[in-house]
Amino acid sequence: MSRERDYLTVTTMARVGGSFVQALADAWRMADDENRARLVAAFPEVWAKYAAIAQHRAARSLEQAT
Repeated sequence: MSRERDYLTVTTMARVGGSFVQALADAWRMADDENRARLVAAFPEVWAKYAAIAQHRAARSLEQAT
């Protein structure tokens, strides 16, 4: 993942996720790079789901801006 995509994913997790997903987003924000990678590796389905949601939301925002 790119740094920008990581931040968009985590922001989406914090905004629209449930309490567990929000806690993962908080943990990711506080972690160093090694522990961030461990969190992503431990919960790949969560990261994939919210990365897709973030991408969809970004695309929708671009469409509305034009």
